[in-house]
Amino acid sequence: MVGDDTSSTDLEAGKKALSTKSGWRRKATDVEKGSSDGRRERRFTWGLPSWVLLPGETRGTEANIEDPIARDVFQSAVNSKLEGIDDLNLRPPVRSLRDWADEYCKSKRMLKEFIFTKEVYGWNWGSLEDALKTVIAANYSQFGTTGVTFRFEQNKVSVRGDNLLSRMVSSWGWYILFWILLIYPLIIWPFKRFSSYGGGDWDVAGSSFALTKWVHLTDSQPGQTAEEYQVEYDLNHPNLVAEPRKLQLKQTPRGVSQLIGLREGEWFAQWKDTVGALIRQRHISYGNPLRVPMNVHGTGLGHGLDGYNP
Repeated sequence: MVGDDTSSTDLEAGKKALSTKSGWRRKATDVEKGSSDGRRERRFTWGLPSWVLLPGETRGTEANIEDPIARDVFQSAVNSKLEGIDDLNLRPPVRSLRDWADEYCKSKRMLKEFIFTKEVYGWNWGSLEDALKTVIAANYSQFGTTGVTFRFEQNKVSVRGDNLLSRMVSSWGWYILFWILLIYPLIIWPFKRFSSYGGGDWDVAGSSFALTKWVHLTDSQPGQTAEEYQVEYDLNHPNLVAEPRKLQLKQTPRGVSQLIGLREGEWFAQWKDTVGALIRQRHISYGNPLRVPMNVHGTGLGHGLDGYNP
């Protein structure tokens, strides 16, 4: 999904200008920036996409999420996971990606930058982090602080201005040299920050990819239950009746939807014994991550994760 169904304001975008129907803009306040940052962190932790409006929210009031009542509404909606999120409810954005790109190209700023962000959603990263810390604690007896970090690579596309200064600042060699000679902090940074021909970030577009989501089955009928669809599916696919994993189905007003993708609990069930074994071995990886779990077995941890089945 590119853009958003914004109306009078768009605080979800974070640290960037707000668009209004009258065409003018203002910079977000520090309170709005902090609220947007906290909101983005919560969405990531709970596995929610950035473009969805939760029950009890209206566009333009997202900055109030720090309010205890609003936060309770937010948490209550999160507890229902992603079952109520439907891509069909999205409306076209007020400004298209082409509109933003045209504005960026027309700008005369020398250190301008257009950023396209890619994100994933559908997993409760907070619960998964807690489960992995439990595995670490069960296999590592020494006291200390335990940290779990999920690293995402190649998740941004950055387009910068086509001029000599922009290319030099984008080069690590020149960038470090500018700092050593104090050219960057004394000249380039003030020019980028305060000059009308300096810098500008167009961090206004992105796409979201579901790790797991509910997809409507077009061959289902309104009023049909998940059990009825499963029976019909088994009759139409006699060779697959004995398969160990049945379809993950739920009834919706439109018919029946199927859960597509690997849930975080299923991933944890596959990898928890491998993680525990590597911790006991004091294993250190040097850029060659494991692609498949090792053939080890252990006791069950991770109850409460969606899809977990030891």
